[in-house]
Amino acid sequence: MSTSFSKGDSSNQSLESRAVYKVLVAEDDPFQRLSIIDILKYSHFDVTPAENGAQAIEKLMDENNSFDLVLLDLLMPEKSGKDVLDEIMQNKRLSKLPVIMMSAKNDSNIISECLKTGAKSFIIKPLRLQE
Repeated sequence: MSTSFSKGDSSNQSLESRAVYKVLVAEDDPFQRLSIIDILKYSHFDVTPAENGAQAIEKLMDENNSFDLVLLDLLMPEKSGKDVLDEIMQNKRLSKLPVIMMSAKNDSNIISECLKTGAKSFIIKPLRLQE
């Protein structure tokens, strides 16, 4: 069974010629960040890391970068994931970008607030690869 996630639906294209999804992973914990990156790369995603909220905003605001998805940790230094989500939703160019929030906290109020703000989903960490 193939685990390739790529844009388009043409089975005539080779994996090398298909455009893959570009994902920004904003996670301050190095172990978590590297684990998420490994899982995504294993599934053929193009991954850009950010170590904190300020770095995530910097990469998102750079018009040379184009992302298909943002995985965003809730609690990060310099700028929280919630603050980053707010900025994404207020930016005309970024507001349609799907954002999935991540946190080890399973707090229904926080989850609800993020979803109301514009997050597409909320993942409780740690993430695990299922075969």
